[in-house]
Amino acid sequence: MGTASRTGASRVIERGERGQRGQTLRVPDTVDVTRAAISPAARPTAETPAIIIERLILHHLDNRTDEILLVEAELALDPEIRRLFTGYIAAALESADWQARFLPDDPTVQDLCARLLREPSAFVDVSHEMARRLFAQMRQRPNQINPGDFVMATYTAPGFSSSCIALFKLDPDAWLVRNFSMEQGRRLVRISLAHNLMPQTVRRKQKCALITPSDDGTDFSVALLDTLANVRSEGVAAYFYRGFLATRILPSARRRTRYFLRATDDWLAKHGATLSPRALLRFYEARRAALAGEVVDLPGFALAALPTKSDLATDLLNTLTLSIFDPDLEPPQTRFTVDRATADPLIRYVTLELDGGAQLRIPAERFDDMVRVDEQRAGGKIRLSIETLTLKEGTQP
Repeated sequence: MGTASRTGASRVIERGERGQRGQTLRVPDTVDVTRAAISPAARPTAETPAIIIERLILHHLDNRTDEILLVEAELALDPEIRRLFTGYIAAALESADWQARFLPDDPTVQDLCARLLREPSAFVDVSHEMARRLFAQMRQRPNQINPGDFVMATYTAPGFSSSCIALFKLDPDAWLVRNFSMEQGRRLVRISLAHNLMPQTVRRKQKCALITPSDDGTDFSVALLDTLANVRSEGVAAYFYRGFLATRILPSARRRTRYFLRATDDWLAKHGATLSPRALLRFYEARRAALAGEVVDLPGFALAALPTKSDLATDLLNTLTLSIFDPDLEPPQTRFTVDRATADPLIRYVTLELDGGAQLRIPAERFDDMVRVDEQRAGGKIRLSIETLTLKEGTQP
């Protein structure tokens, strides 16, 4: 898939409202993932790519009874169960919008993923180590974390450069029937579907990590999904992404958009006094124009905001780059996807904060017609002239 993080379409939605999609009893044999929220560099190139599960294994983790059931062989997938888990992976590809990077101080899971792809014969052993690691996190909070199944799978799709890894923590439900047994000294599991349940009852609560190797195999990108996450939460349970995977979540589009607004305000707090009143308004106009698009190009914004001050434009660009992107976790970047919910209210109106807590709020398209700003400050003050045919005191709070 490449090393690029999934941005796009990604809006990095904050979180959980789409997590149940695709998880019904009827899942097509060929799953269309062309609409998956992944970057162009990572997106399958075939028109109707099929997700193909190569291998899959399921273990049961009960942190309330302190019981872990590790099986000794991968699942033999019948067509119905294969369609089920293919559907889970397809739904995760579409909805797993949070991006993460493995932390360098705990490379355990990253190393296990590399081993898994390098040594297919280690599939079961790697799954055991993964399951034990997740179980250790779940045991720390038995009353807050539900028992469940840990599923590890490798899969491919046309257009992907190599096999990818899917890790699921599935909360138990009555729809998926699991039968564990001991055969010739080995624990095995067989799973089937309870067909007596209505399809609308299928709302599998899950956490998922989709782990994709870079083209050269030296790194991984991680996409995360937590269908239980509150829309105001960080997006994925900390025990899963931080404790189990040892990853750090990269900012979503909403968070990057907010970082951009905060960083520009902070930069102006230091340098705004050196700008003329009109230059200051030009800066704000350039910011609104940048946020009106789907993607902010930081070099382009810096030049538009400070067209006659190249030194300040360079300083602004450096400030924004360091404020929006983490150089320890991401390759150098100069663009980010705009969160429309954050940006749209700001670009519709010009809201100026004045002395004494006063505010001036005017529709952006009428600002130039209604407001005149003197080129220079007078006695350190900025003079505004407002032209209006209406003068009425508002009565709404």
